Amino acid sequence: MHLIETTDVHGRFFNYDFVQDTIRAGSLSQFATYIDSLRKAESNIILMDNGDIIQGDPAIYYSNYIDTNNTNLLTHIYKTLQYDVATIGNHDIEAGPAVYNKIKKELTTPWLGANIIETATGKPAFKPFQIIIKDGVKIAILGITTPGIPNWLPEKLYKGLTFKGMVETAKKWMPIIKEEKPDIIVGLFHAGLDANYEDFENNDPLNPNATLNVAKEVPGFNVIFAGHDHRKAVKTITSKEGDTVYVVNAGSHGKYAGNVKIVFDKKTNSIHKIEARLDNLQSIDANTKFNHKFENYIKEVKDFFNQPIAHLNTKLCPQKALFGPSEFMQFIH
Repeated sequence: MHLIETTDVHGRFFNYDFVQDTIRAGSLSQFATYIDSLRKAESNIILMDNGDIIQGDPAIYYSNYIDTNNTNLLTHIYKTLQYDVATIGNHDIEAGPAVYNKIKKELTTPWLGANIIETATGKPAFKPFQIIIKDGVKIAILGITTPGIPNWLPEKLYKGLTFKGMVETAKKWMPIIKEEKPDIIVGLFHAGLDANYEDFENNDPLNPNATLNVAKEVPGFNVIFAGHDHRKAVKTITSKEGDTVYVVNAGSHGKYAGNVKIVFDKKTNSIHKIEARLDNLQSIDANTKFNHKFENYIKEVKDFFNQPIAHLNTKLCPQKALFGPSEFMQFIH
């Protein structure tokens, strides 16, 4: 069984750079080739995205704010690549409630966020965890996003939501998950690995990068996937009960995929072996079938962003701005 993670894709669905008008390395176009190849070789694959996917590129901007009458592009992307589950990230919240609530209604892929709470009801605004069964093996996946969102975003972008701490949330949901009697427990956390980043206290209940704190303090996880900080990592952490937790962060922008192989022994009903690695996608050819599926949309985005927004009939001389009012400064203003 393989658990595959993408994280912090930031709208890089295609290997075309709309800003530079060039082909780029690192995209879901290339990931599509990778996952197709893996699925041909392995039958039991769980594909997960770890958030920050609907911000950062003209392709998704166009879908979020311009082409709003149609199904959001992310919905099509998750369906095409057959994502099993995803966690919402802080930049997905940044897109605003009109965007993320629309996507939440459209998605068939479960969008997780156990620590994102509706202020009015006290209940999770997103699904807390997902149970997936592969070849008779039950896998529970708990989704948590960084609780630092109020530090970075104005309240209008998350009105009606509050964000609980990561350790607190994991401690709450772990016994509930264990009632489901899963064989494997996975954390899908849109949060980084350095709890001291930006001078936060390690033990701050709302630490925005408490992934390793959860691994240490909340026994039960076999694997935790991290994100948010764009820092590639593969490491093991020992929980306070002495268990080994594998922690993987696939970096950002579709350049790498996190790949955790779990060998499960059905005779002993236990995990026999776990192997974790990062797979580099940057030299992989883009998937032509994937790009072809979205070629009309890509053209539409290109045409939109190539539209002139104004016509300038006056020559601009920056040097004039050194001596007084000028056409150049009027243009800047």
